[in-house]
Amino acid sequence: MNNDIVAGFNDGAPEHLSLRLQRIEEVAGGLLLHALGTLDTYSADYFLKACTKAVEAGFGNLVIDMREVPYASSAGIAALATLLRRARGGRGNVVLQNPQPSVRQVMELLGLCSFFCITLSLAQSIDILAPAGPRSRFPRIFTCPACGKRLRAVLSGRFRCTGCRSILVVDPAAAVSVR
Repeated sequence: MNNDIVAGFNDGAPEHLSLRLQRIEEVAGGLLLHALGTLDTYSADYFLKACTKAVEAGFGNLVIDMREVPYASSAGIAALATLLRRARGGRGNVVLQNPQPSVRQVMELLGLCSFFCITLSLAQSIDILAPAGPRSRFPRIFTCPACGKRLRAVLSGRFRCTGCRSILVVDPAAAVSVR
């Protein structure tokens, strides 16, 4: 099935990581990758090559559903960062959907959470990847009111500052406050 969407996508797949592709019709060049398994030193190379094939096949806007990825090593996170750079180089983007707390912790330790759009649902991911019209005030770059760290918000809601761990609230008008 994957090879019907992106030719040669499954070539060299390791046993402990599988990827399933699904087109996102609402987004130009949109592709959802359901990941299952670990993204580590042994699977990172396959992951990057397979996803690069998708980008080269015209799917520049990728949503990676990571709810079934319990572990990602620094090599796996580096593969995600490289993929993000390649997608953005082609005017696309990568959204990480539902990363497990352990994966998100590795990303925070490496200082990469602020570079990725992280969502909880496909609807949020589509909102980020769909062409932004005049309605959108996001993504918004701002400084934390508590510690002054530069942050990026892609949607309204509550989240923690990666610097001081304060809970911040970003309202739909993109105004920021400390809770």
